[in-house]
Amino acid sequence: MLLRPRGALELVDAAAALLRRRTGDLALIAAVTVVPVIVFSFLAGVNASEDVASRSGGVGSLAFDQGDVNFGLLIVEILIGSMLFSVVAFAMTRYIVSDLFGQSESAASALWAAVRRAQILVPLWVVVHIASVGGIFLIATVALALTVPALAAEPGHSILSAFRRSWNLTKGARGHVFGVLLVLMLVNSVLGLVLVIAPASLVGTFLGGWNFVIVSTGLQAVASLVTEAIVAATTVYLYLDLRVRREGLDLDLRLRRTA
Repeated sequence: MLLRPRGALELVDAAAALLRRRTGDLALIAAVTVVPVIVFSFLAGVNASEDVASRSGGVGSLAFDQGDVNFGLLIVEILIGSMLFSVVAFAMTRYIVSDLFGQSESAASALWAAVRRAQILVPLWVVVHIASVGGIFLIATVALALTVPALAAEPGHSILSAFRRSWNLTKGARGHVFGVLLVLMLVNSVLGLVLVIAPASLVGTFLGGWNFVIVSTGLQAVASLVTEAIVAATTVYLYLDLRVRREGLDLDLRLRRTA
C-alpha cells in the first residue's frame, strides 16, 4: 500500500484489496475470532431449531428453557467475539506493518505474538469497554480506536501509554476516525445482507431443521471471515493514515529505503 492521506472509503478499499491479494493469511488471522463465534452461533441455531420443534409439540416449559439457553449463547458469542478482536487487530497490525517495513512477518508468527500478549490485550479490552459503558461510548470508541495498533506497532508501550498514544493520534482527527468507523458499520451491514441474510432466506425456502442450521452457519462463517479481516485491516490502515498525516511516516519510510 502506497502511504498517503486517504479518505474513509479509500481505507476500506485498501483493506479489501489486501484481503483479495492475501486471502489465506488474513483468513488465518481473522479465524481467531470467527471460529469460537461460529461454534456458539451453531449451538444457538441448534437450540433455536429445537425450540421451534418444542413449541410445535406443545412443550411450553422446555421451549422456554431453550430460549434462555439461546439468549445466553448469544451473549457469550458477542462477548467472546468482541474480546478476541483485540488479538486479531494486534496480529493484523504486526502482519501489515512488518511488510511495510520490509520485514515480512508471516501471519502465523504475527498471530502467535498476539496470543503471547493476550494477558495485556484482554485487560485493555476490559478497560475500553468499562469506559464505553460509563456513558462516554462515542468518545471512548473514537479516541481509543487505535490503542491496539499502537501497542502492536510501537514496542515498549504499556496499556496506559498505548491509550495515550491513541488519544494523541486521534486528537484533531476524530471526525475522520468516526467517519471511518461509520463506513465500516455500513460495510458490515451490506456484507451481512449480501453474504448471510439474503442467501439464508433463499435456502430457508428449501431446507429446514439441521440442514438449514448447517448451511446458515457456513454462510455466517464466510461472511465473518471477510468482515473481521476488512475491519481489522482498515483499523491498521487508519493508524498508518494518521501517522502519515501527523508525523510524516511516508517521508520517514522513503528516507529509510533510500539510505
